Amino acid sequence: MSTGPLRRAALAGLLFTFGALLAAATQYHIKSWIPGGFFQMNKSTLVTEWKQAQKHKEPANTTFRVSPSDTTARLMSQFQVCGRCQGETRQVGPGVGICPGSFQWAGHLLFYGAGAWKDVGEDLLGHWSGPASVHDCFVDISSQLPAGVQFQQTCFYEQKVRPFPPDVGRLTERAIKDKNAKVIGVFNLESVEWQLLHEASRLDAYQMLVIKFYWLEDQSKHLLYLQVLEKLLRTFVLISTTASACHGRWQMAENLVMPRVMWATFLRKDAVQNATCNTQILMSRECNGDSAMANFKLLPGQGFGEPEDLIFDVFGQSYHPEDPKDVEYI
Repeated sequence: MSTGPLRRAALAGLLFTFGALLAAATQYHIKSWIPGGFFQMNKSTLVTEWKQAQKHKEPANTTFRVSPSDTTARLMSQFQVCGRCQGETRQVGPGVGICPGSFQWAGHLLFYGAGAWKDVGEDLLGHWSGPASVHDCFVDISSQLPAGVQFQQTCFYEQKVRPFPPDVGRLTERAIKDKNAKVIGVFNLESVEWQLLHEASRLDAYQMLVIKFYWLEDQSKHLLYLQVLEKLLRTFVLISTTASACHGRWQMAENLVMPRVMWATFLRKDAVQNATCNTQILMSRECNGDSAMANFKLLPGQGFGEPEDLIFDVFGQSYHPEDPKDVEYI
């Protein structure tokens, strides 16, 4: 039996595989291979895609249900607003509450994530004339930043294996020259913020933290979320909460409902004016929101125990749109 046809078939297969790999490399703008299993992608392409990315908007009645859990109930109760600014409170960006008076004690303004700058950066600069920096792993927005605002490529945890992710405390120490000055931090890292804050040191160097918390319905991570909130509340007081109008909500019981994504603003305890705790949450102005108080309920009236064998029904969605157009992209 002749092996000529087999050899030709094998050669054709190799050529086809090589062509497919070359096409994939061209499509994804592979620039170089980085040890650790990462491709370095063309930055200009990433910035363009980031600018053009569609924003997902869920119908207001989209609700995710989770299993009854005391851990989840305790997490929900941490989002009570128990303080206010000593001076005025002002809303910036999509409707995020800040204390303008806290800027007088700050020596640096840190944005964690290009989205943090995109959401509130320009508004915050209206209250700030000092040094500021934006830190992001993938999206280089240096060409979009005004004078006085620096961009630094910084990768956090699962965004990249190497180099080892910087601790918030060490990043803070490098950013400020006056060790007695405080820092204002704005976080929008699309769920990486939880691990970053959990491991963070030197949080006492911050005067105010503005954090966008993602995917609060992920019950498999509620113990981590609870630990982060308890850590923050040892140094800070929650003074403002704003639910993302672009996302739905989740609930554990009929009387326990929270937004999936929300902004939370924390102010140092020594700079806050105490107030009666409340659970009112504003809706953001994005995605046709109107900054009205939303009907979220965070405080349980009874104990729930934990699910048997700690098995959580994390993403049991109760809303099923019959018309796909109900889920729109803007």
